Amino acid sequence: MFKKNNLIKLCMAVLFIQHANVQCKENIVLEVNPLLLINQGIGLNTEFALIENYSIGLNLEYFRQNPYMANGVTANRYIYTAAPFLHYYFFTNKMYGPFVGAKINFTYSQSSISDSDTNFQYNIFYVAPVLQAGYRFISESGFTVSAYVGIGIKNKKNTFDISDFPNSKMDNSDWKLANERLHKNVSQFQPDYGLTLGYMF
Repeated sequence: MFKKNNLIKLCMAVLFIQHANVQCKENIVLEVNPLLLINQGIGLNTEFALIENYSIGLNLEYFRQNPYMANGVTANRYIYTAAPFLHYYFFTNKMYGPFVGAKINFTYSQSSISDSDTNFQYNIFYVAPVLQAGYRFISESGFTVSAYVGIGIKNKKNTFDISDFPNSKMDNSDWKLANERLHKNVSQFQPDYGLTLGYMF
């Protein structure tokens, strides 16, 4: 098992190798976030070096989810997010290595349940400040791999209640089940995660 000082030495060695590889083109990073595919989404991240060890950037995310389709009843959700962020890198001003950050998600969500004669839709705009931590590796050729996790909280719940259903669907078991599936993992907490691949220009 590594002792604490050996682990620190290993981390510093990795950073030194990266510093030797990264040259004078560390101004812009463009990455995609395929990890969001597990929730039927995709993300695009851009990041720009600012001053000292700071950088700014923008996350763009899109989700097209279809959690229920049975007996003519369909549930859909479309989510559009733009999130400006600020990162701080602990050991370098070249946008690699360990970092912490803060961002604000501006999200527009469209949820709907429909069948052959009724379409019930709920649209909402909400804001979610998020704190995150992560690490970026840069190859000698400029390719990047980043991983980060974070958590935040929404200023509104992006759900609707069964009591809001049209009267004709209040006792419809498929509509109730569609609503349960649509909101199965939805809460007021805002998860943030990424395993991104890209390039530094």
